[in-house]
Amino acid sequence: MAIAVLEFMLSKPTPDKTSPEGLLLAGVLKEIRRERRLTQQQVADNWDLTVDGYRPWERGERHLRTNQITSLAAALTISEADLMTRLRAQGLLPDEGDYQPSLRAQLAGLFGPDSADAVDSLVRELAEMPEADRQQFLATIRYQIAGYHVSHQRD
Repeated sequence: MAIAVLEFMLSKPTPDKTSPEGLLLAGVLKEIRRERRLTQQQVADNWDLTVDGYRPWERGERHLRTNQITSLAAALTISEADLMTRLRAQGLLPDEGDYQPSLRAQLAGLFGPDSADAVDSLVRELAEMPEADRQQFLATIRYQIAGYHVSHQRD
């Protein structure tokens, strides 16, 4: 099952400027902004950006650095703790030593936004593998993902 899922993921193109983590972050930002009934312009103003400077964040073209969490939370009018909880839930701020959120983010980016069930199934399957097999499989996935992104950047 895991190999079939990986082959399917690698057959789907990803947008040029986005990354798996960027796409997950974009989803979190849009969800929070809409819950708070904020426009992109309002978030941009709160974050001292132009709206054109903020839009790439919601398209998955930007990566959040930890030193931006406080200002981003303020821009979205939520607590820093709430933002961090949501980011952790998407695997964007993994717990130390936990490989699954980062892998989940990479796989979700390759599968696309409607892939949660398939990604969760693959991650569960990996969690049940013996450690040596899991590490070997994860190394293969990372190698395939890296090669996939390099080959699509040339196109």
